[in-house]
Amino acid sequence: MPRPNFVWRRPKRGRKVFFIGFNKCGTKSLHELFEGSGYRSLHGRRKLLTGRKINLAQQFARNIASGSPILAGIAGGDVFSDLTSVSDTAVIEACLMFRQLHQQYPDAYFVLNTRPMEHWIQSRLNHGNSTVGSFTQRYMRATGDTHEQVIERWRNLFLQHHEDVRTYFKDKGRFLEFPIYGDVSALIEFVREDYSLRESKWRHLGKTTEREARRKRAIEQN
Repeated sequence: MPRPNFVWRRPKRGRKVFFIGFNKCGTKSLHELFEGSGYRSLHGRRKLLTGRKINLAQQFARNIASGSPILAGIAGGDVFSDLTSVSDTAVIEACLMFRQLHQQYPDAYFVLNTRPMEHWIQSRLNHGNSTVGSFTQRYMRATGDTHEQVIERWRNLFLQHHEDVRTYFKDKGRFLEFPIYGDVSALIEFVREDYSLRESKWRHLGKTTEREARRKRAIEQN
């Protein structure tokens, strides 16, 4: 986290960065990379400098519903990630709003942060805490789906979103597909024209990859 009285850096040309992959796709690490490098990064449910707490996905949805600019109320941010809100009554996967984001911010950087689909599903299944409860249980209550139906919904959503994003950005905009177990230098280079990122602030995910690879080899040998 930035130090008290931290002087925020600003993108050289004011271009924003939108991470349009799902939650549980390295969003916290990506947030920490940009925030640790001195930029205003908004991630998930966030306390603004004004003291007001906001949920990015809910704010996006409210703004679109009211006909306001999609970043109304949060436009002071430079970087946006973890665009998911799940309650007992509603699910908002605001990364699906990438078209509206691009229409309003055509010069922005768009990054599809991604990971192997089954790893992502397992991470969502494991997600939750004592305060808000299980992510999966909330998703089930909001959608009326069974546990198995939620998993199938996630598979379909993941595949369709990746196809839609790749198709949409094929011939337009500043777009990067970034596997979170890959080399972060590709992301650093992608935004270099506006952002000077400190690679030391990247919480390297390679160890997770190595654990998963060892587990996979053990399964294959049995």
